Parts: sequence; structure tokens; C-alpha cells
Amino acid sequence: MLKKAWTIATVNMKNIHAAYIVTAIGFVYIVFVHYVLAVIAVAKGMDILPNTILSAAWTLWLLIPLAAILVPTRNFNRTINLGAKRNSVFIGSLMFNVVVAGAVSLVSILISYVGDKAIDKVGSLGHVLVIQDVFGWGTHGPVVAFLQQFAFLFLAITFIHTLSAAHRKWYGLVADVVIIAIIVVFNTKTTLRADLTRFFHTILFGSAPWQIPTCLILGAVIYAVNKPLLTAKAI
Repeated sequence: MLKKAWTIATVNMKNIHAAYIVTAIGFVYIVFVHYVLAVIAVAKGMDILPNTILSAAWTLWLLIPLAAILVPTRNFNRTINLGAKRNSVFIGSLMFNVVVAGAVSLVSILISYVGDKAIDKVGSLGHVLVIQDVFGWGTHGPVVAFLQQFAFLFLAITFIHTLSAAHRKWYGLVADVVIIAIIVVFNTKTTLRADLTRFFHTILFGSAPWQIPTCLILGAVIYAVNKPLLTAKAI
């Protein structure tokens, strides 16, 4: 079972070329605009110290929604037509989500702690806006920062994956309406708005002991919805 599921996960990894291309384009663009041009400006004697440089690691997050949309929509029929069982697709897609979230988080951490920190030490290229600094994930070092980023990205990819999987049916539209209604209602009521704020604060800015398990548990619960979706999904 696990071997078949892993095969499906690898098939998914090999068949999201559009996601890789868009992410690569975004990465190259940020590197050129915020890194290369900064070096050129300093070489010409310009003072760009007050400027803020956007870390290239941010662009890696593009892979999360793109992959989460492509796998349950474009890749589902392909894997089923190859003879895969729906249960294997369910587990394999979960493995895929874990690998993508982990890979994006790992590469992001490496860029932040190797490249961005080096630029900050140079001092003349401006301040780099690093993911870990924005969300406070780097307080306890790179390992905890990796785990916090992974937990959040796992929640994000499972949420988008599940929503994408449901979109071809009426309940996908209902889910969209419910989500919008919740946001609207929560924003109109002071107490509910405070609850919504606390929730987003927990999954983005919360301390590691709260943020990591909250995101992982929510991600697992949301992904579990894919089981009945796969059972009912027509080829």
C-alpha cells in the first residue's frame, strides 16, 4: 500500500511542471530585482542602505497553491487511468503534500540563513525581509523555524488541495459560500472578530508549542475530507 502510494506521490511530483515554471520565474525575477540590481546600485556608488530587499524565499511559497490545485484536478484522472486505487491516491497525495511543504520550508530556511543573513552582514545592500523575521519563527533557531514554516505550509496546501478537489461538485460552491460567510460574520461581530484574529495569530505568529500542533492537526483534519471526496469523484 505505502509503496503504491509513494509511486503516486512521485508521479504527482513529476507532473506539475506549470507549478515549477511559475515558481522558477518568480524566483529569478526576485533575485534579479532585489539582489542583482542592489549589487549594481552599490557598485555605482548609490546608497541603498535604507531599502528593504524581499527575500527570494518568499517566491517558493508560490509552489504551495499551484501544486495543491494541480494535483486533485489535473493529476487525478491521470493516476486513476494508470490503475491506481483511490485509497492509494488519498495516501499518495498526502505524502506529496508533506514532501512539498517540507521541501519548500527547507529550501526557504537555507536561503534565509545562508544567503539573506550574509547580505545583511554586508550592510550596504539594505535590509532583507526574511520570512522567519516577519512571523517570528526564527526566535529559537533554524530547526524550529523549519518546523513552524512546514506546519503552516502543510495546513495551507491541504486546505487548498481539499477546496480544489471539491470544486467540480455543488458542495465545492457551498464550501466557498460558507467560508466567505464565516469571514463576513466574524468581521461584523467584535467578539467573533477577536476569535478570528486569535486563530490567524496562532497559525502564523503563535509560539512553536501552539502553532506547530495546531497547524498539523488542522491540516490532517481538513485533508481527511478528501477521503469521501475521492470516493464520490467520477473519472
